[in-house]
Amino acid sequence: MLTNYTKTTRPKLFIVGHGSWNHNDGYVQMPPGSQMFFYTDFNKTLAGNEAHDIVTNSIGRVPSRSVSEYMMVPNFSYHQDEPDEISLFLSEKGTHNPTAAMVYNNTGAPKTLEGLFTSFKTQHIDLKYDIYWCCCQALELNETQPLNALGHVHVGNTLTAINLTEMPDGFYDYDYDLGIYKLIFAKNPAPHI
Repeated sequence: MLTNYTKTTRPKLFIVGHGSWNHNDGYVQMPPGSQMFFYTDFNKTLAGNEAHDIVTNSIGRVPSRSVSEYMMVPNFSYHQDEPDEISLFLSEKGTHNPTAAMVYNNTGAPKTLEGLFTSFKTQHIDLKYDIYWCCCQALELNETQPLNALGHVHVGNTLTAINLTEMPDGFYDYDYDLGIYKLIFAKNPAPHI
């Protein structure tokens, strides 16, 4: 958990969609004057509506980590999201963060942080933002055995059944059908009598 988190007056930039990282993509340096916030641990997915909660400032917790200017960050890819999800994100941004920028991918090919940072630099856009990664941080392990719509095997996604969200009292799985978290393992289980 990030203990020194303070909100700044810098503009916000939300990156939304499906997110992943492949070790072949390496790392990229954060632009000067910017910092990036993550609300889930590396190799984990966001559960339920957490991405929307980040955009609407209703996540109810501080980021789990941040990466400051000039530091290296995994060169994450953000993949195309469903059109109705993008519309919802844009609507939420307009209501809760009207001055924020929204970055999303509406193409079939993944886009990377390096590509985003390079495009801002090429267009002479000063990227002094608080950047919020509103995507999963799934780890791409294998590109030859597609298991999901992204065509990659991801650790930490719903298809691998190992995505757990840590909460103060234990580890939960998000039931997408019911729209609720289910306790899988309590941190301090009751003693057996």
